[in-house]
Formats: sequence, structure tokens, C-alpha cells
Amino acid sequence: MFTGGSKDEQDIFEWTIDPTFNAPDNNEIVNAYAGQYLRPSDNHLILVFGMERLDASGGAEIGFWFLQGVSYDNTTGEFTSLTGGQPQHADGDTLVLSHFSNGGGISTIQVYEWVGTGGDSDCGPGVTASSVNCLSPGPDALAPVNTANIQVFWPTSDKSAGDCNTPPCTVKTGNFFEGSIDLTGILGTNECFTTFLAESRSSTSITAELKDVVGGEFDTCKITVEKTASPDAVC
Repeated sequence: MFTGGSKDEQDIFEWTIDPTFNAPDNNEIVNAYAGQYLRPSDNHLILVFGMERLDASGGAEIGFWFLQGVSYDNTTGEFTSLTGGQPQHADGDTLVLSHFSNGGGISTIQVYEWVGTGGDSDCGPGVTASSVNCLSPGPDALAPVNTANIQVFWPTSDKSAGDCNTPPCTVKTGNFFEGSIDLTGILGTNECFTTFLAESRSSTSITAELKDVVGGEFDTCKITVEKTASPDAVC
């Protein structure tokens, strides 16, 4: 989980993550996923994302970062720059924030774009952000929470029901969140992301303290180069 008062307004190399710590139960992320694809009808980049949490008692604030040029190791909690140097944000990195409500329904999500410096001076009442631009997602973003128990086809855990290691498994009301955004419709461009981070937070404010984190990688923006030397050795 995040430690040391890490916040989204900080750059990646300023975050502190310790995988041995546990977040509060309603902030504990059990599973997380994300995907990106180009919609054939208009060539818009669509991001889809979701997570499950351990305990549905009370709401939880959550976020998803979509990052360029870095990778994340869930085991060690370390970031690695894919281009060398220290891991840091790139302009165009995208943050989606939402309230993960107890009881479900459609949640209102906020979308931010990393700009490094010169960000918006007003991201809402009492909030000043110097590192991000605040965007208005409107109809290009949607984020529902399950309003009834659902079945999933992967292992999962629940605080009251325990572990389910043999799917199908039941995810209780208010524990499953999923969303999607039309990034092209919001930003007007098609960024290509290498990594996503699912995070839980103390509030929806951009200055909120971060709690738990789970990361994953996209294959669509990676190029693998293999070199074969001939001859094998050069004197």
C-alpha cells in the first residue's frame, strides 16, 4: 500500500509504496483490471477499468492512473522507467477518480490530465492543482457499482464470506466497481499507455492521501527487439 502521505499531485518518484502493509478493509483492493482499445466506428481510444474491494461497509474513494513510459512491480512496489532515469509522469498521463459508494448506483467520476506544471488553479471548491488539468468527462465517462450480488469467474475474497478459490465466486453488493471513458472524446487525442494503477484514497480530492494500490501493464504500446549477433563473438 501507499505510505508516507503519498498523493496524486506528486510525481511518481515521490510516491512511497510498501507491499507488506495492509490498507483498511474497505480500502483493500482484491482484484483490479484495465484495458484499452480503439473503437472501430470512430477510432476513439476507449479505456475500461474495474476493481473489487475486500469489505463493502461504507464508501470508498478510488482512482485509476493510466501511465506512459513506466512499469510497476506489485511484489516489490517499485516503478521502473522504460526510457532510463527515474520513473516519472509524462504529459498526458490520465487520472480517473470516483466515489465507490456503499449500495451501488452510478457514480460521478472526475478525469485529470498530468501537465507537470501550470495546471488548473481551480479543480473544485477549495482545491488547487499545479500538476494536472481538470477535465469535464460529461457523457464520455461512466462508472457503475454493483447493486446486487454478482458472480465472477475468477478467485476473489470477501471480509465476511472469506476466500473463494474455485470460481464461479460471489462478489457482494457494493464491492465491484467498473467504468469506461472515451479518452479521445475527452482529450481530443489518442495517448498510448504502458501501465495502469488502481488505487484507493482517503477522499476524492486531488490532494487526498493514497491507500492501497494494484498495477498492471498493457501490451499495445510495447515493442520488443531481439538481437542475434553473427558471429557470436568479436575479437
